[in-house]
Amino acid sequence: MPDEKDVIVSVTAHGMKMILLSLMIGVLVVPIIISLSWLTTEYFSLVSQAEFLSPYLGRGWIIPPMLLGGLVVGLIVHRLAPEAQGPGAHVVIAAFHKRAVTLRKRTGFINFIATIITEGSGSPDCLFSPSTLLGNSISGCLERFL
Repeated sequence: MPDEKDVIVSVTAHGMKMILLSLMIGVLVVPIIISLSWLTTEYFSLVSQAEFLSPYLGRGWIIPPMLLGGLVVGLIVHRLAPEAQGPGAHVVIAAFHKRAVTLRKRTGFINFIATIITEGSGSPDCLFSPSTLLGNSISGCLERFL
């Protein structure tokens, strides 16, 4: 069993670099996720103004904004960043396990916009998977920068 000195010595310069990079990614991701949550709420309040259709459609007034949001997101993601399709956690896991796989720079931005439109249009999904994809995208940008 290693003693305390061995444990302290095992934290090398590489280990400290990884700790600092992890902290930098965390500091950069948190404001982006907070802004994603806020923008999603604002977009949903904008979409909910379509309630003026309720005299004509009854409770189905939410269907046209959801259909339009799904169509816009589908076109954006399919054309600009196909790897951002779906929740996103599977892409991050694949990129982690296949170390050579890096996401394109635009993937995080496209996923950010698509998440705002999807969640704001009334999708019941959560922000966990888009958050992991955004974090991976930010770490990839940091990797290229540093």
